[in-house]
Amino acid sequence: MRSKVAILNIVKLNYITKLKLLKQNLTLQMDLCVMILVIL
Repeated sequence: MRSKVAILNIVKLNYITKLKLLKQNLTLQMDLCVMILVIL
């Protein structure tokens, strides 16, 4: 049971970090779009 909980925690951490990275990427892309629009 303990190993199962540990694995679940690791998966959860990976999921959270991936979500954070995705959010950062999205904000970066939005910033780039805004910059391009401003330049145009």
